[in-house]
Formats: sequence, structure tokens, C-alpha cells
Amino acid sequence: VILAGEVIPDVANAVQGAANFPVYRLRAVMGSNGGSLTGIKLSKTGSTIDTDITNVKIWRDDGNQIFNPSSDTLASLGVNTFFNGSVTLGLTPQALDTTTKYFYVTMDIGANAVVGSTFSIAILSTGSISMGGAADYPVATYFPINANGNLHITAIQQFANVVTVAFTDKAPANVQVGTSKVLMEKFRIYSNLN
Repeated sequence: VILAGEVIPDVANAVQGAANFPVYRLRAVMGSNGGSLTGIKLSKTGSTIDTDITNVKIWRDDGNQIFNPSSDTLASLGVNTFFNGSVTLGLTPQALDTTTKYFYVTMDIGANAVVGSTFSIAILSTGSISMGGAADYPVATYFPINANGNLHITAIQQFANVVTVAFTDKAPANVQVGTSKVLMEKFRIYSNLN
């Protein structure tokens, strides 16, 4: 199997609390015949701590080369998190042939992830790939696999906190002269964060 990574536009910044944030797209194609991809080990570098990134997933693209968790198929098994900078994902056997297939690597960014921290994801070597057949193996051409052969850096950005002020008119139709403490308006202030 020949594997290579591709940059997805607009992934230089990940917002705190983002779910299924796509880090990059992976291309896979068999040199001949068919085979199946059954596991991938990802390595993380940068200042973002392991616990700020959770729920690492791999999705098989539906053919349009646009990540959409509603239409793409989840290929990874279980709940996967980084430990000491790496995570190994088991996959439901992903059938490959001589037509290029695309996969997306996604992850959840913690709601309290350190703002300004950065991370990059890579597949370091052919030993990081598991294939279903004994005769199937990854070709070493593009390893380590990063986005377009470059280490793509993603920075954690602060979640935009939206404060809403809602007013309710409470003014009575008539007020007698000399009346004090007349309720005129009620307002409520709330945030979209806890």
C-alpha cells in the first residue's frame, strides 16, 4: 500500500471544545491487487499536552473528499486517546485496491485546552501501519507521513465567549405622580459557556 498525507484547508487553528476536528487527510492506494488496512499508530509533537486532545478517530471518506461526520464512515474502533505522545487506532478492515481511497484523522479538542499550545500529527514509519494480509505491506516512500510531507502545525485558540443581554419591557401603562421604585424594564445577562 502507498500512503501519503494531505493538508485540509483551515486547520491551522483549533478552537477549544471542537469535536471531530479534522487534522489531515490520508491517501491510500494499493500498488496492485487488493488489501486491507487494519490499524494506524499516530504520533503527536508540540506543546499541546496529551489530555487536551481526546477521542482520536479515523474516518473513511464517502468519495467527495470533504470531511463530514454525517456522511463519512467511522473506521476506527473504540475510544482512542494519546498517551506519551502516541495513539494506536484499530480499524474495521478497510478494503483497499488500485483506486485511491481517502481517510480523515479527527480529534476532539478539550474545552479547557491550553490556548496557544500547538500540535502536529504524523505517522512515523511503516511499522505504524497494520495490514490485513501477510503479503501486504506499506511502501516507505512518503514516511514519515505528515500533511503534504511537511509537519503541519495546529494551534489551540480560545473559544469565543458570547454574552447575550435580553431585555423585557415591564413599564406599566400608567404611573401616578410621586410613585417610587416603578419596575420599568427587566434584563438578563448570560453566556454560552458555563
